[in-house]
Amino acid sequence: MQQGQVWVSESRISGRKSRIVVVDGDTIANLRQRLIVAPIREGREVPNQFQLLSVPLPGTSEIIAVYDLLLIDKESFTEYEGSVSSETLERIKTSGLGARFDL
Repeated sequence: MQQGQVWVSESRISGRKSRIVVVDGDTIANLRQRLIVAPIREGREVPNQFQLLSVPLPGTSEIIAVYDLLLIDKESFTEYEGSVSSETLERIKTSGLGARFDL
């Protein structure tokens, strides 16, 4: 698993499926069993105060919700969907994570 990859994750408790983007760096992703991810949500679901902590997913009405980072076990990653573009990954790092952690 690598930073910027898009996966479907299924909760072991509820069975609910959601799309996520791996935010952890590649080294951490290879070493740890649980990864930090950002959920993908419909843009209309984003509260106004979190617009700065969201990154649009090009070509869709969806956003990457950097404001709502999650720690998820790799075992719940069920389906690989691809990777975000290098431009989108850069926006996650600079706009989203930078604003979230005041970097």
